[in-house]
Amino acid sequence: MRAGWLVAAGIAAAVAVTGIHLAGAGHGAPVASRAAPVPPAAAVPARPVTAPDTTDRAAAPTSPPQPAAAPTATPPPPPAPTPPPPPRPAVAVAAAAAPLGVQPPAVVETVPAGSALSPLLTFTVTATGPSAVTVGTVTTTAPAFRIVRDGCSGTRLAPGGGCSVTVQLSAGTPGHHTGSLLVPVAGMRPASARLEGTVR
Repeated sequence: MRAGWLVAAGIAAAVAVTGIHLAGAGHGAPVASRAAPVPPAAAVPARPVTAPDTTDRAAAPTSPPQPAAAPTATPPPPPAPTPPPPPRPAVAVAAAAAPLGVQPPAVVETVPAGSALSPLLTFTVTATGPSAVTVGTVTTTAPAFRIVRDGCSGTRLAPGGGCSVTVQLSAGTPGHHTGSLLVPVAGMRPASARLEGTVR
């Protein structure tokens, strides 16, 4: 629009100058007839034309976004094994005493060294329980006392029944000797009597 307006203005100016020269020529004065130079139209800067973007916008097909992998949970460490409880010490259960009575419960004897014979010591064993019992093998824990007569070993005693055992201190063994006469019953503590003797 502006360029056309400038061209029209230039043409109008040229026409006006030509008329002025023609008017002067009418009064007899020779006038060189030349057209006044027409000013060139102002150059209109050309607007840069942006070429359409012909870049192929079609990108290579992309794979659909993959879902983010869930973080792998670290398994908890296995529980420490529980140590077994310490073994309980075995509790010894005392056996019941044999239902027997031994009389006398103890003897003390002194024998002169070199004696050919020593006194005989007789013990009476009696069943004191409500039931019959069988007596085991009668023994002594002192080798200086030996059993010379045994009427109890292997005997079954009814309640209140009895038997006897005779013991003798060996005179050929000098010194002081102690021990026990043991009268056992299976599964029970044996009945006993104390033996003590001195050979001088």
